[in-house]
Formats: sequence, C-alpha cells, structure tokens
Amino acid sequence: MMRKHILSLILFAVVSVALAQQKVSVKIWKGGNSTTIEQIDSVTFPNTTHQMVSVDLGLSVKWGACNVGAETPEAYGNYYAWGETGIKKVYNWEKYKYADAASATMTKYNSTDGKTILETNDDAATVVLGSTWRIPTTSEMKELVEKCTWKWQEDEENGHYGYWVTGPNGNRIFLPAGGCMNDDSPYAVGFNGYYWTSSVSSVDDRLARHLFFDYNNINGTNVSQRYYGFCIRPVKP
Repeated sequence: MMRKHILSLILFAVVSVALAQQKVSVKIWKGGNSTTIEQIDSVTFPNTTHQMVSVDLGLSVKWGACNVGAETPEAYGNYYAWGETGIKKVYNWEKYKYADAASATMTKYNSTDGKTILETNDDAATVVLGSTWRIPTTSEMKELVEKCTWKWQEDEENGHYGYWVTGPNGNRIFLPAGGCMNDDSPYAVGFNGYYWTSSVSSVDDRLARHLFFDYNNINGTNVSQRYYGFCIRPVKP
C-alpha cells in the first residue's frame, strides 16, 4: 500500500512538472491495457479520502472548497434535509426524521426543547467530514453574503452555473446552483442555489434558515420547510 502511495506521488510530481512546461500526452495502464489521452491541460487525482480543503476568505471562519459529498467545486454534492445526516430518495414530511406526520409537528428543535441550533450529531458536515467541520450559522452565511463579492457564472459548455464568491482578501470559492430536492424530484438545478445554515427560523414553526440565490438575487437568511433536500457548504475555524 505504501509503495502504491509513493508511486502515485511520483507520477503526480512528474506529470505536474511536465504540464507546467507544455501540454503533454499521458498513457494510462489498467489490467494490461493502455489508453493514451492526447494534449491534456492538467491532471486531477480524485480525493479518495474525502478530505475537504478549506479556503480562507478573510472572514470569521474558513469555507470548504466543495459541497459536502462533492469532489470538485462545481459538483452539487449530496442533498440533506435540515438536521439529517444521510441522503435518501424521497424528501417530504413523511420521510423527515424529526416530524410527526400525524400531527404535523416537530419532534426536535421545537418549542418543547427550545433548541434553535443543530447539535453535533445532527450536523451532516460534522458527521461526514469530521469534528473540525460544521454547517455555517446564519450569521456566518450572512457575513459571506455581505462581505464578499458575488459574480454569477454561466458555463453552458460544461453545464456549470453558480457564483464565484470572492472574499475581502482576494481568495474565492465557487458555489454551484445545485437546486434542491422535493419529494423524489430535483428542482431548479442550474438556476437556483439552496444551502442550509445550522439555525431554525423559530421553535414555533417548521422552517429553517438557508442561503438562496439565483442569477439576480442573493439572500443569506431565507427560510424554507426543513424537509427539503438542500446542499451544504461546510465551514471550520
């Protein structure tokens, strides 16, 4: 295993040096057969350990370079209902973890327990990525909206739609317009972005706060039903 790891690093170093000088062709071997890819621009090795890269935008927290469940900034990643840590096929009140379908009331984060912020074991970013990561608070999402420069991108050739978000220090992240999941159907993919915060709207309702954007609007404190499947962009100290 160590030998394979070392060989991968050597290959990466050799290819990186070559690509820095000019476009090259790469021959890839698998099962005794080879495939040659001509005139490549770059090589990306998939992050098999799913370690999230953090980006310092000059804000109060660092932001993940990708959505939870994604390996590239442009990928949508997984969709999560608010307070759930697993993905599923259907997103509605019947399938929502903290809803009593019969009474249409919340069984947690409600007026009885008074909890308004996600606990660690209900935070998908923490559960998937580890203890240093979490879903951003509403104030952190608001800070991202108010203190950064947002520029809409439409890359029709590659199907990449979303915002480049540039922080006060000049560093930037890309937030794709991944839409959301309602019941078993995707909605507004490529047009809208929905990203959960860790905060409910109120213990007296069934809403939670999130970032919403389209090509013309950006709102860091929007509210929606908690059962919807939204994207998550994690943060860390």
